[in-house]
Amino acid sequence: MDRIRHADPDPAALACKDNNLRDPIRRCLDKNPDHRPTPDQIIDVCAGTLQAGQWLPTALTARLDQRTAELDKILSRRGRPIVKLSAVPLILAIGAIIALIFASSHHTDQTSSPPSPASSRFVAAPSATSAASTSPTPIAVRDGEDPYADGCRVDEEEVDRRPMSFPGGSPYSYLVLFHSHRCDASWGYVYGPNSSRWSVHIVAHRQGDGATAPSSFSGNQRPNSWGNLLSTRTGCVSAEAYITQGRAQSSHTITDCAQDHGAVTRTTGSASHAS
Repeated sequence: MDRIRHADPDPAALACKDNNLRDPIRRCLDKNPDHRPTPDQIIDVCAGTLQAGQWLPTALTARLDQRTAELDKILSRRGRPIVKLSAVPLILAIGAIIALIFASSHHTDQTSSPPSPASSRFVAAPSATSAASTSPTPIAVRDGEDPYADGCRVDEEEVDRRPMSFPGGSPYSYLVLFHSHRCDASWGYVYGPNSSRWSVHIVAHRQGDGATAPSSFSGNQRPNSWGNLLSTRTGCVSAEAYITQGRAQSSHTITDCAQDHGAVTRTTGSASHAS
C-alpha cells in the first residue's frame, strides 16, 4: 500500500491483455484517492466484459455454474432482478474493492499521530485461554515484577474470580487471580473502568513468609489493570484489590491462593475494612 502512494505502479500490475480492465486497474493504483474508481464503477466495468477462462479447473467451473444457477432460481422466486457476473470479473472486482479499502485505511493511518506509549500498566486484557498445547520454556522471575513484561501471559490461567465494589457498595467489576506455570508465579488482575476520580489498588500476598507485591493505578485510560507478581515456589499466593475515592475506601476483595505442583487453594472470601 505504501508503494501505491509513493512509487510508480508495478509494470506487472498493468500488463493486463484486456483493454477494458487495464484502465480500471491503472485508476485503482492512482496516488490520489479521489481519482480512484468507486466499487460500483469497478463492478460496472467488470460486469459482462469477460468470460470465464480455461485457467479454472473444470470441476470448479462446473461448481460455479451450479451455484450461479441455484442463485438465479432463488432470486427469480423472490421477484428480484438477476445480475449475472462471470467468475473472472467478479473475482477482479472483489480484489479491487479490497485494495481500495486498504489503501484508504493506510492513508488515514499515515496522516494520524502515532499513539504515545503508556506510562502506567492498563488495558491489554489477558487471554481467556489456558496454557498452550506445548509447554513453554520455564523462566525465572523475581517478586514484584510485571508479569506481562516477564512473558507470563503465554500460559496464564484463571484460578479464582471475585466481585468488587466501589466505596459505598455499588458494583465495580471483578478481581481475578492469574497463575503461570511457566513463571511459577501468580498476580491479580482487575477488570473494570479506570478514571482519575478513583484509584485501583492490587496487592499480591504470599503465605508463609508474608511477602507482598503492591501496585495501584489511577487515570482516564481504557479499562482494566493488573498488579505485580509473586513467585509461588515458596508459598501459596493470593490477590487482594480495593478502590479508593478521596478518603473513602471500598471493601477489600481477596481471592483464593494458588501454588504450583498441584493447585493449593484456601478460601479467604471478601474482607471489609473501614476507611
